[in-house]
Amino acid sequence: MPRVTRLTTAFLLALVLTESSFAVPLGYTSGNEYLRFSEQERAIWFIGFMDGLMAEDNNSEHSRAAFKNDTDREMNTEGYWLDRLWTARCAERYPISQLKAVFEKELRDKPDAWHAPAAFIARGKIYEMCKKQ
Repeated sequence: MPRVTRLTTAFLLALVLTESSFAVPLGYTSGNEYLRFSEQERAIWFIGFMDGLMAEDNNSEHSRAAFKNDTDREMNTEGYWLDRLWTARCAERYPISQLKAVFEKELRDKPDAWHAPAAFIARGKIYEMCKKQ
């Protein structure tokens, strides 16, 4: 399924499944808050997280092109913040249920990080998983 279609489907699914009683709060959701969500709220939150990751990756391509045009040189991505932005392309290879399970395992295994934003934990774990390949 093309990337745009998957993103549209995920967005529409989130809208269909969301009722006011199941609304997931906007803003930074900590690991603690995520763990208190129902399974449906977790699925909706994770779909939203993945949408954000995909959008970030798309924007990074434009940033890289602008950097190259402005400086007329290749970007050294070692240690550069744009190094992590390819993560979405890697994540596309996995079913969303697998990515969600990997993230939730990370949460269960590291309770000392539950205070941190869940999106940072998820992004870091998916990046780590992709970096190994």
